[in-house]
Amino acid sequence: MSRLDQLKRTAPPLSSGVPAGNLDAKGEDGDLRASKLTYVVAEPLEAEWFGPLGVTVVGEDRTNLLCAVLDAISTVDGAIITGATGQVLGDFAFLNLVVEKPRNPGDLRCVAENIRRLKDHPPSGARGYVRDFVTLAVSGPDRPGLLRQVCGILANHGVNIRQFHLKPRIEVPESLDLDRALAAATAHFDFVFDAEFTRPIKTEWPDLQAEIVALSPAKDVQITRMKRGRGTENLRPL
Repeated sequence: MSRLDQLKRTAPPLSSGVPAGNLDAKGEDGDLRASKLTYVVAEPLEAEWFGPLGVTVVGEDRTNLLCAVLDAISTVDGAIITGATGQVLGDFAFLNLVVEKPRNPGDLRCVAENIRRLKDHPPSGARGYVRDFVTLAVSGPDRPGLLRQVCGILANHGVNIRQFHLKPRIEVPESLDLDRALAAATAHFDFVFDAEFTRPIKTEWPDLQAEIVALSPAKDVQITRMKRGRGTENLRPL
């Protein structure tokens, strides 16, 4: 049996993408239905399957669309997202991700197949009444599955991501010599996104923030509400 066949047999099923609770504070229907995907591509960015994998997904905007894409990637152990951007134009979401460094280079083929399966098994999500627009920033240690957990919490609280940018970074202690500093370097990520709350932000924010912080025993995962400076792209906490 090939490595790819083994992965197919052992990989967990993809999430249905249905968040817990789809009614807003007034009990209005959150318009829960599958997202129609019009364009799904997962191809190597280099000639062979040993290099990065480029993923592009275009479909109707739904709260759990990004979660479903991350589910498809996380089924392969060791797959790391090294870059991601996305935005919503009209009723459609455009997602672009770069996946690298699986433990077995052939695993990229399994990631690609999982992504392509989304075209036939699209995720469901809500498009409810939009109550608040806000820019959020999440930062934390870069470990497998953390971004998926963050997006799952957001979806469960009725948050729809309209535009996002993921930027991995390396933190190196300045007080150590070069060799010790490199050995102590840790990988982190900054996830900044514009979002819309389909439920009142005043009631959702405290629990949402607590659940994000609880993702790490060390309390080193943080979420902050941000605002942009006038005429600039600078962000600062509210």
